[in-house]
Amino acid sequence: YQPLELSTSVRIVILGRGSADDPIDFNLVHIERDPFISIAGCHVQIRANLHHALRQIRLEEEDRHLWIDALCINQKNTQEESYQVQSMGQLYAEAENVVIWLGMACNQSDLAMDLFNDPSKLEKTRNGSNVTQLTAIFALCERSYWRRVWTQQEVYLARQFTAHCGSKCITDTELDIADPTFVRFMEKVDGSSKRYGEGRMSRIIQRRRIALIGNSLRTWLIMCIKTGLESSHPRDLIYAMLGISRDHQNSEIVPDYDRPLREVYFETILFCEGKVGVSHDGQHFAQRLADKLDLTLDDELRTFISNRQVRIQD
Repeated sequence: YQPLELSTSVRIVILGRGSADDPIDFNLVHIERDPFISIAGCHVQIRANLHHALRQIRLEEEDRHLWIDALCINQKNTQEESYQVQSMGQLYAEAENVVIWLGMACNQSDLAMDLFNDPSKLEKTRNGSNVTQLTAIFALCERSYWRRVWTQQEVYLARQFTAHCGSKCITDTELDIADPTFVRFMEKVDGSSKRYGEGRMSRIIQRRRIALIGNSLRTWLIMCIKTGLESSHPRDLIYAMLGISRDHQNSEIVPDYDRPLREVYFETILFCEGKVGVSHDGQHFAQRLADKLDLTLDDELRTFISNRQVRIQD
């Protein structure tokens, strides 16, 4: 990596044109290890999931210009990572299209993707429940992508997105059209409507239609805790919500991967209190966020959490 002008620059990956079968690397190593690709003449090892994605989303007739966090951010430079994370909301909001990778085809995912592309095929089975179709839909809706905390920014801020699963793809418009159709269909199948409506993918698609103006950082964090969203860095639970929080427009909380997690937690709780005041469940919220971040409950943390209750009583 060459150094960036941290506050103003990003890196872009140019995915060379070609079919899914054309190599994007010098050679593949043993199947149990992650593969290598060539970037600007360098031999770079990437995760197999990203390698699969690059093969499937490349275009045959033209190069594709992409921002991919795993490649465009120097993960060994925490200062750069902090600056780039701070800019991610703007990147997603201004991108021509956001590419979502759900993973390789499995568990009848091709069938599910076809149904989302043409929900009328689903309506033809209203006379009775098609177990194969339902199983395929539920499996796609519960893929690990929908559990990632960064998914919220990617989906909510995107002007438009395309979701890829194996060789199949669907647009955000197609998902918006299909989702209510699926809900109506599921109402005719015992228990399925509730299961689908509460599924991770459906919840995200439905929330995308709602204006973000009412969503404070505290609201987003409560949603993250309740729905069990996951992140590789605990602090990303907070950082991923900053760009979509209507009360965090002045960069009061600055992503910093060198800063102790506990300090990030304290700052976040105090920020939320400063914006919405101390609510009746302030202590409960502080405790649940500490648990989600896996913070050690020592005397300092106990005192901090209990003070949320003291302020309410005062």
